[in-house]
Amino acid sequence: MAKTITSEEYQDLVKNMDKPMVLEFGANW
Repeated sequence: MAKTITSEEYQDLVKNMDKPMVLEFGANW
């Protein structure tokens, strides 16, 4: 995903996504 997100959007993702997905997403950030 080549989209740049703000820290607020990232925190919202953390709340709404499963933790494994968040960690995988963060690793590719």
